[in-house]
Amino acid sequence: MTPKDTSSAGDSTSGELGEEPYEVRYDPASDTPITSAVTEAVAAVTGTDPRELRPLYEVVEPDALERILGPRSATGAETTCDCRVVFSYEGCSVHIGSDGRVVVRPSEDG
Repeated sequence: MTPKDTSSAGDSTSGELGEEPYEVRYDPASDTPITSAVTEAVAAVTGTDPRELRPLYEVVEPDALERILGPRSATGAETTCDCRVVFSYEGCSVHIGSDGRVVVRPSEDG
């Protein structure tokens, strides 16, 4: 089984569900929020409708994700950090990189 198309969240996906990490890319320069990419990727891994997931803001501050990983810092300068944010959400380990990659794996804890 291949992961569902999440082209609205990013421009590519890879990995087999349950076998390898599920990866989606988001465009940090687009108007699509990083949180959309995260929610759609986790929904694909868990087989859950994105609207049925608990709100992402219960786990991580969405505005902070955008400030850290989005296209512009609060001062309007281009983001130049080479960073990654990692957290658990809906039984998954979520890794978001400043390079536009969102990688989701089922947590070993379930």
